Amino acid sequence: MEIKFNQTKKSEQFIDTVAEHITGAMIQEIGEDLFDNWANACLDEGEDYAEYEFMQYASPELKKEYNEFYGYTEKDEYYLC
Repeated sequence: MEIKFNQTKKSEQFIDTVAEHITGAMIQEIGEDLFDNWANACLDEGEDYAEYEFMQYASPELKKEYNEFYGYTEKDEYYLC
């Protein structure tokens, strides 16, 4: 199936005419959907992997606490730098 986009030469797109509070809500929904998809893909690999991937976005201090909580060292698979 081929997707065709509007090929007219316009200076604005439809989305440019939509109120900012509506597009903001749409962006929020997209973000939540993307997070759900990402989290579910990580969970397909297991809970330990999902937590590890989530913690990749943590502050250095929280990563340190994570490592200490599990007793991980640099040799461990789920150790966070």
